[in-house]
Amino acid sequence: MNIIVKEIDDLRFWLTKVKRIMWNKGLKLWWYRLWIRKDEFHSSLESDRSALMEMSSSERAKYIADLSRRRDIAYKRSLERR
Repeated sequence: MNIIVKEIDDLRFWLTKVKRIMWNKGLKLWWYRLWIRKDEFHSSLESDRSALMEMSSSERAKYIADLSRRRDIAYKRSLERR
């Protein structure tokens, strides 16, 4: 019985890891980059910890630079609306 529980836990771990890689690090980040919002406080401009966990150090640096760029654009757009 312990073997089955361990196998289920291992499967759950790998499914969670695949989800983080495909969704958080892949599709979700692609979608957020596709259209930069006008609101600087939009959830797409928050740091995604799940995605960061799966990134290498060079990917993290690119992600943080891109996030900063998108935040600056959103900030400027929010100023234009006022």
